[in-house]
Amino acid sequence: MTRGKILFSLIIGLFLVMGFVSALTLQEQESLILGYNAKLKNYADIAKMRVLTPGELGDALNIVKLRKVQMLDVLTKDTSLFAKLILDSSVIASLPDSVKGEIEIFVEKSGRINIEHADDFEGNNGKFLFSFKENDALFDIYFIDGIFEPFSSDDLLEFSGYKLGNSIFVIDLQIFLQEGGGGAFNPNTMGEQKVAVIFVGFKDRPFSFPFKTRYSDTITREEVEKVFFRCCRIL
Repeated sequence: MTRGKILFSLIIGLFLVMGFVSALTLQEQESLILGYNAKLKNYADIAKMRVLTPGELGDALNIVKLRKVQMLDVLTKDTSLFAKLILDSSVIASLPDSVKGEIEIFVEKSGRINIEHADDFEGNNGKFLFSFKENDALFDIYFIDGIFEPFSSDDLLEFSGYKLGNSIFVIDLQIFLQEGGGGAFNPNTMGEQKVAVIFVGFKDRPFSFPFKTRYSDTITREEVEKVFFRCCRIL
């Protein structure tokens, strides 16, 4: 098989897997992942007694790759279910290193968290998006239900959880305290604050621009409210 045909096959395979993921319900995904976990436990038991054959190793690698796709999708939908499906550490420890690389691992991290908000203007399903940067790597952050604490973007946090691919599922966190106490370190409450305000006019909701120029160094709260609540009638 030529290199071009191999690449084409991989691309088609990826599209088929992603389409399969989106078509499954959470209950179906749970059942599928539990099946993957059972197979991996079986290979872990075998690996305790002897080295896996090339066929067994290839099957285990295929399982963890398919499982990873499903687990990452579940993580974006239901963090409690993700927590339930995490593979037991004793099983992971017994698997070959080449297989472990595609399975969630426990990590402890500290760093500044970035918070963004994504708005769904049609469905009114806005949500917060959290990310964490370590060196040149950027990770998406997800929180287990019930432990989320109020913090601001760029706050310094210490947290632990499970890393899978470029996602981290946080199970425990604390806001970093300054040396000697004094409360949480929050750089967003210190010094001059600057906010970028961008106005966007939609074809189905036009409005007249309320300022003399389209670019300004300063803008007041009242001017912002005038645009959103009076010109656009967004309540």
